[in-house]
Amino acid sequence: STPTPASEILSGLVGSEMCIRDRSGTSTTLREVTPKVDLHESEQGFRLWADLPGVAQAALDVRLEDQTLTIEGSVPGDGEAPVGPGRRFLRRFSVPQDVESDEIKATLSHGVLEVYLPKGPGSKPRRIDILEA
Repeated sequence: STPTPASEILSGLVGSEMCIRDRSGTSTTLREVTPKVDLHESEQGFRLWADLPGVAQAALDVRLEDQTLTIEGSVPGDGEAPVGPGRRFLRRFSVPQDVESDEIKATLSHGVLEVYLPKGPGSKPRRIDILEA
């Protein structure tokens, strides 16, 4: 079969489906999606990339609360059904204490969210001079 636009969008996401039935017997298929994420640490900080093909900036929320970075949003529908709770995603990451929270930056370009979390000056490696006694 020919892929629908939604299936092309979801190909960059890991997902699963669940069918639920309410008391009236109506079935609803919910699709859970989990964005693929890469994380890299350098001396300067942490860089996180999340594959979010087709996700608009307006449908995305990135926040830091209590040393937890949260990426939350919704995946566009396939035109047959509106975007709803069954098409939402949420990822959470623990953030070290030494991250400069006021300097965190996020960009969304060509379906990839990049979040840069710089380390504070106290956490960067440095050479320690040995003094003569």
